[in-house]
Amino acid sequence: MKFKNLIKTLILPILLSSCSFSIPEKEMLDFYTLRTNLGFRDLPSKGSPSILVIPVVFTDCSLNEEELSYYHNKIDDTFFGESEDTYWESVSSFYNKSSYGALSLKGKVSPYFYYPTSIVEANSIYESKRKEPTYDVLKNAVEWYQNNNSDIKNYDTNNDGIIDSVWLIYMEKYNHNYFKEYPTHSSYTNLNEFLWAYTYWYTERWEKNYVRPFAYAWASYQFLDEGTSTSTDAHTFIHETGHLLGLEDYYNYDYLDKPILGDRSQPTGALDMMDNNILDHNAYTKYLLDWIKPVEINEDGEYSISSFQETGDAYIIRATDNDSPLDEYLIIEYYTPTGLNEHDTNNKYSNSPNGFSESGIKIYHVDSRIGLFSYRNHALSFDRYIDNHEEYFSNNKKGLFNIANSNTPSRSGVKDNRLISLISSEGKSRLYFVGSRNKVYAENKDLFQENETLNSFEFHSYVDQDLKIEIIDSSSSSCTFKVTGVGK
Repeated sequence: MKFKNLIKTLILPILLSSCSFSIPEKEMLDFYTLRTNLGFRDLPSKGSPSILVIPVVFTDCSLNEEELSYYHNKIDDTFFGESEDTYWESVSSFYNKSSYGALSLKGKVSPYFYYPTSIVEANSIYESKRKEPTYDVLKNAVEWYQNNNSDIKNYDTNNDGIIDSVWLIYMEKYNHNYFKEYPTHSSYTNLNEFLWAYTYWYTERWEKNYVRPFAYAWASYQFLDEGTSTSTDAHTFIHETGHLLGLEDYYNYDYLDKPILGDRSQPTGALDMMDNNILDHNAYTKYLLDWIKPVEINEDGEYSISSFQETGDAYIIRATDNDSPLDEYLIIEYYTPTGLNEHDTNNKYSNSPNGFSESGIKIYHVDSRIGLFSYRNHALSFDRYIDNHEEYFSNNKKGLFNIANSNTPSRSGVKDNRLISLISSEGKSRLYFVGSRNKVYAENKDLFQENETLNSFEFHSYVDQDLKIEIIDSSSSSCTFKVTGVGK
């Protein structure tokens, strides 16, 4: 089973030691504040940040000059083209639409950077120096760009001394195809992972007179062709750019690389951009990135909701009292197979299922609570959730607080608690299923339709036996639902 767009894990103390800064404290703890205090400098989620895209050619590149010219144009279309220039959307057009205009990505594709070794030799640095092999590629590529261009500061739009984000496109086949051509290379340490797509963070020292890189992504040019042979496909690059924004994967790594653990849960059912690279981002993601402001449901009643794709409408029923996306709650959106959802509903991408083909209510259970961690046995260990964000702001050790849960059980503060899970109309356990070796994908039947009801939902914080959400009626673009038992 091959991994899809691996995001690597970085040891927290390394990040904390690499940056020294402070930001104004806020009454509400938001995602940006949390990430910044942890030492991350993510691609800004609003405004017009810039991405520097550098395509990298190694000495053993098999592409000729004509092919390199062809792919350079495809890379430009993939990142900064109009929708009609691509098979689906470009990275910039996707995020402009997904954010309802809040994020307008800028940037450019540089000329090719010619790295002085073969790709196998570049990877061997991992063994010789015991560090991330893309570090040397990134360092040399950015220094080359800075030495040959005067506009590097244009890529630091928030003036924090950090390039907003760097994308490295290596002009070599990704692992599966590469090993077909060079089967003996499959035994090289880390080469399988090196020849894939992932996001990482550069934490080594940098010359003070330069704007430095930090968040960067790395992927093969072959992902441009993944869904089409006639245009260019940005799915992989859109997904990884989500990581540059600070998002984590919503699929379950234990399912992929730790089958001995026996957990086969698929919390978002593969139908999400940060799960299997398809469809639009969900309401939790957009709330986290400050693209939407969901309406709080604090009392019983009937509520109308329009297409999330078209309007960004969403509702929240909280389990706790923090006015923040970093909390536990149900978040409700009305899904329609339109806009950014339409393409992946009608066209199959790679090994992913098709998107929901019907309209319906999506109810996500989010447990994005903040956890307090401590050092034990030279590692960070989860201690407890914090009930009130005032504890975060009153504690000087910000690096010991983080989102506690993950959609990967072995990475969650509490193993049985997921970060975000789609509640099926057939019951929560359908996508939480544990024990089968078969993947469980979300389907139309998991959407809540007219006359269907969610009863007696169990939050992780407490059991609310009285909470009830009943779908009253719906159309192709809107829906009415009734909520009873709020706060009881």
